[in-house]
Amino acid sequence: MSHAGIPEYRPRPQLPTEYVALGVVFHEGRILVALRKSNAFLGGLWEFPGGKREPGESYAACVVRELREECGIDVEPVRELLPVRHDYPEKRVVLQPYLCRLKGGTPGAHASQRLKWVTLRELPLLRVPDASRPIIARLIEETSLDAGNPNSP
Repeated sequence: MSHAGIPEYRPRPQLPTEYVALGVVFHEGRILVALRKSNAFLGGLWEFPGGKREPGESYAACVVRELREECGIDVEPVRELLPVRHDYPEKRVVLQPYLCRLKGGTPGAHASQRLKWVTLRELPLLRVPDASRPIIARLIEETSLDAGNPNSP
């Protein structure tokens, strides 16, 4: 039954869901971002590096594995940030970001088109997927822009 001015409820079909761990890697006042390959889903946009969680894998273990595979770096997850759920027309993504410390290695673009270090002030200027916007907003809200480092947990 429909009421005046209120559209009839039509449930959406269940979207396929991807569970993804992301690494927000702070190093020397900058944050590592990756440019998605142009032929990939959301190609040509900048993102925090990471990837899909494997069955039975914790998000923390996933972010360590993915950053080693995709960027060639070793990281230590320092703090879990608030997760983000976002529906794209094709699929739903559940993103679990981690604030990470760089432990070793030199970043290389193994799974992305390009990597670069940016300041917190530069983050909002990048073209990013819609699902990344709340993460950037929270980072700016929780971080001292002058110091360029995240506040203590």
